[in-house]
Amino acid sequence: MSLCQPEHSSLACVSCCGIFNLRLSLKNILLLLNQRTSSFKETGLQKSSIIRYRELQEQQESIIKRFDSEIYVCPFLGYLHESKPGCMIHPQITQKQQSQNYSFYGAAICQSYNCRNKDSALDWSVVFQKASTDWIEYSRLSGYHLQTNKIINKFKISKQADIESLQSALVQECRQWLQGNKNLPVTSFEIYDP
Repeated sequence: MSLCQPEHSSLACVSCCGIFNLRLSLKNILLLLNQRTSSFKETGLQKSSIIRYRELQEQQESIIKRFDSEIYVCPFLGYLHESKPGCMIHPQITQKQQSQNYSFYGAAICQSYNCRNKDSALDWSVVFQKASTDWIEYSRLSGYHLQTNKIINKFKISKQADIESLQSALVQECRQWLQGNKNLPVTSFEIYDP
């Protein structure tokens, strides 16, 4: 199972794409992804069209305030189908191995980046899925390793069996955190507790 795109689920984590760096309400994040998806579908997969799409989208979104000016917001994040978000130029979508080279980070970084939760020996995907009502909550949990570390310390988790045996309590802990931190800007990048 993948933390980013769990199989047989409408949930996905897109924290590394920078969407939560935008100072937008959740409603406006959803509207933005719908707009991106529609615009990209009209663009087509020709090299010049993809490059033009990126230029136009970055220009349009440049007026949106950000929490951190250093964190890039990728305009290729959209809906893959129905309401499942993901990379619209991922090789599984385009059938072209290097298609993510049109993005700011390029294919090498996009395909090899592992956030701390994804890189962990512990698989949190089931807990995060059960705690989440939508992909936004799932992304917030999956991408915010500081909260995961607090849970690990609080429950003294050291192996996967601990997660399985404590699943109900962990799901409840995640739900409580989500309720109390709705406006916290989340990033999957290396950040440390202050």
